[in-house]
Amino acid sequence: MLGIVLNLILISLAVLALAAGTSFYVQAKEAGYAAKSKKALLHGNAKTIITRQDRSFIKVVYEEESHKVLGAQLMMGRASDLINEYTEAVANGLTMEQMASLIRPHPTFCEAADDAFAL
Repeated sequence: MLGIVLNLILISLAVLALAAGTSFYVQAKEAGYAAKSKKALLHGNAKTIITRQDRSFIKVVYEEESHKVLGAQLMMGRASDLINEYTEAVANGLTMEQMASLIRPHPTFCEAADDAFAL
């Protein structure tokens, strides 16, 4: 139960970080996590090219040693439809490698997660 509560706190921190204009990465560091981040630019994503959304990215924050996903920031088309994949990763304690192993359809915005989770 404690793990679920902590995961929900992390998700809440990610939302607050965006609202406050601060980086979730910075907040994770301040909370005591050995956090790292991975940013994937979507300029090569097929759906981003088709819809002409040039300035798009996904930034995933993860724990350095375990590679557990701590949170994510999405600036892209359909971000509100895609955030559930990242929320589920945090809530279930999934690692970057586990998320990278998923198969995603093409051409879609969600396939950009392949680059975001690849270490």
